[in-house]
Amino acid sequence: MLVAASFYYYRLSSRPPQSNIEKGLFQGVLYKRIVKLSPHKMMIHLVEIDIKNKGINFFVSPPGKPNKLDIYAQKTSTFLEKNNLQLAINGSFFTPFHSHGPFDYYPHEGDPVDVLGLAISSAQSYSNDFPDWGVFCVSSENHVNISQRGCAIGTQQAIAGKEFIVKQGKLNTAILSSAYTQSLQPRSALAINKEQSKVWFIVVDGRQTNYSEGISLNQLGSFLISVGAYNAINLDGGGSSTLVTERGGKASLLNAPFHTKIPMNERPVANHLGVYALPIVDDAGE
Repeated sequence: MLVAASFYYYRLSSRPPQSNIEKGLFQGVLYKRIVKLSPHKMMIHLVEIDIKNKGINFFVSPPGKPNKLDIYAQKTSTFLEKNNLQLAINGSFFTPFHSHGPFDYYPHEGDPVDVLGLAISSAQSYSNDFPDWGVFCVSSENHVNISQRGCAIGTQQAIAGKEFIVKQGKLNTAILSSAYTQSLQPRSALAINKEQSKVWFIVVDGRQTNYSEGISLNQLGSFLISVGAYNAINLDGGGSSTLVTERGGKASLLNAPFHTKIPMNERPVANHLGVYALPIVDDAGE
């Protein structure tokens, strides 16, 4: 019992500090940690990606086709390290899934799962489009778009969310009436600006009393509009919400995921969206 308690409190102490920070992670990649105390405690993790910057490229988890399902589940950190990426966020909703405690959950890493919604990796499609589900699409010229009608022929990378949170610069009020959308939960989302020159990855921590209670979809949409989002989609959230960056060749958590009621515990998920980026060079050129 003492060992379990010590482990739990160690995980609590390993969470990102409750302080605001703004830091360039890579060329064209800016990270902001934003602490909000009202209307409740929230830890917001926002990454702004300037896709016009040299070296920026996107990559979606490739298919696995295990047992006729789409892919093998893996942690976001595993995905980043395996593909030598600099940034990664968890992706689409998926099935099968359950979480009943630290020793009773599915999937584990390597278990087969089925992606919900369109998924394309390096021009290879491995999951079909769902009507009305938002999709982030990347062309061969590295042009980005968030669409509700699938992606164009020749798309290189695509990953589906579910609800459109922001449409053409306005809250999508059609999806904000359900208990699910109004509840405070850990959330992950993707957004782009009107000019399609910037992409935002956002994760809000949740289910952690006195640290971060989570965010509703309308609150999330309002926040994204405030930073410049024109279109935004809701990714898989809850215990799946994870944002990682590369530090010294290893994955480093930017947020505090909360899987199986354990802080800083990553959930293996179906697919992910990653970013390749160049290191920041200081003024001395070193």
